[in-house]
Amino acid sequence: INADNWEDFIKNPDWANIQGDVFRALLRGGELLRSMSYLGELHPKIAEAARVGVKQIMRPPLIPESLFAVVREEG
Repeated sequence: INADNWEDFIKNPDWANIQGDVFRALLRGGELLRSMSYLGELHPKIAEAARVGVKQIMRPPLIPESLFAVVREEG
């Protein structure tokens, strides 16, 4: 099974049983990165890498556009 983009992933019936699991894993990963982004004083390189990761993961279609605006403002 190969899904090169989100639309292919969502529309592919072969992925139907694991879409929720993938969504949750991505969301939890984004939340973990957001927590790591607050390590600025202790580990500035890790904090910066985490901020970049948050911007890559926590965006539509994973989160609604209205919440994405909040993520952009935090960055």
